[in-house]
Formats: sequence, structure tokens, C-alpha cells
Amino acid sequence: MECNTGPKLIKRAYTAALLHWAQSHPINELILPPVLDEDTVDFHIAEGAYDISKFHVLTPDVLAVIREDISNTYFPSWMERPPRNFGTATHGKLKADQWRTACTVSLFITLTRLWGDAPADSKEYVLLHNFVHLITATDLATRRSMDPDRAKAYDNHMRRYLQGVLDIFSHQLVPNHHLSLHLTACLLLFGPVHGWWGFPFERYNGILGGLNVNNIAAHIPLTFMDGFYAGAELRRLMATYGWPDTVEYRDLLDAYRRAFQDTSRASVNRQIY
Repeated sequence: MECNTGPKLIKRAYTAALLHWAQSHPINELILPPVLDEDTVDFHIAEGAYDISKFHVLTPDVLAVIREDISNTYFPSWMERPPRNFGTATHGKLKADQWRTACTVSLFITLTRLWGDAPADSKEYVLLHNFVHLITATDLATRRSMDPDRAKAYDNHMRRYLQGVLDIFSHQLVPNHHLSLHLTACLLLFGPVHGWWGFPFERYNGILGGLNVNNIAAHIPLTFMDGFYAGAELRRLMATYGWPDTVEYRDLLDAYRRAFQDTSRASVNRQIY
């Protein structure tokens, strides 16, 4: 197809080029996409596999209800509240504990209400049934106590969830799916995950990732150490110094606690309660 590509291309040029092409080519040269079973938002070429990362499970309408339910839900202080704008890019990357609360509490509340009464063979009901296997497995794996029956129940729900992923999305599993099937042996060998999971290391990775660096590789370790020890000394000082009991200092301490509240909530509190 050719059209006038002058300095100012107008709609008339596009229209003329399209009409010219249609008049000079037979209809059998048009490549029409086949009619697929999926919604248009999940469009893909007939011979191409799904990009599972772009598969739209939650529609904008469903996400709007989820956000409303999150805003109306009272969470215990030891649970990490999901962002009220859940499902948007503006809240940034969610922490693991936010994902856990979102899945085991918020999504469960909303999706069971919206999809729980759907026909058993509907897409929504099948997705909900599969999702419940996932959150049940998550709950069982993160309990404070463990025994062979509980580990076996985790393995059963995880296997049924993974089989559902294969059946629903027709997509191969990823390494994390494979690793989840080995967790049963770890639960039987080592007991509750809180004693051996990688949360402390992930937390320090997050702390280090938030430190400013000068992008000079040789100086980064020293920069990390300076920032880490400066933060530790600040917390020690704020916690142990005998601050005067005046309005100004109370405001100072309140501002400090608000700024550093992340150090005493979410996964840290889950280790306590």
C-alpha cells in the first residue's frame, strides 16, 4: 500500500490509499482473524499460545468491586492491607504479604460473592474453584503448626490448582510451580515454614534496594554498610533516649513512628502473633 507521504499527511490520504488497495486486490487476499472462544480482551492469533502474563482474568468492573471491598474491609493490625487502588500501576510492586492478604482475604471475599453462584461450567466458576485451591494451599502451608495430614492436604490442593492452570490456560507451568510440589517434603522434614523460610533475607534485600547508591561498584558495599548502621543507630537512639515529655518531642516521636512504621508491621508482626 502506498500513499502520499508529504509533509502533512491528512485523513483523506489514508482513505484514498485504503480504497485504492481494496479496489486493486481480490477479496481472497484479505487475512481475516478466525473467531475464537475467548473474549476480545484475550485476543491472540489462532496458532499462537497465550501470553499468560497478559491473560485478563479480572475485568475492570470486577477490579472496581474488589477495590471497593478493600476500602470497606477492616483488617487486623498484624495483616498488611492491600492498596486501595489494587490492580493499577500507581501502587507499584506489591510486597509478598500484601499479595497474601489480597488473595486469602480480599479476592476471596469479592470473587466468591460475584462468581460463587455462577453455573458450574462457566468460566468464572471454574476460575474461582481453581483459585480456592491455591489460597487453601497457601493457608495450609503457612500455619503455625504442621503434621503429616496437613502437609498431605497442602500437596493435594496445590496439585489440583496446578492441574487447573494447565486445563484452563493451556499453558506450561513455570519453575515456581514445580518448586511448590517439593514443599511437602520440606514441611515434613522441617515443620512450619516460619522457622526456615526466606523472609529475613528478602526483607534485607528490600532494605538494601531502598538505599541510595552512587553506581560505582567498588563503593556500593560501603554505601550499604553506612546506610544500614546509620539506620540501626537512629532506631536505637529513638527507642532508648529519655526524650522530654513535651508537645514538641511527642510530635517528633509520632512523626518518626509514622515514617518507620514498616519496620513493625506486616510479616514482622506475623512472626509475633
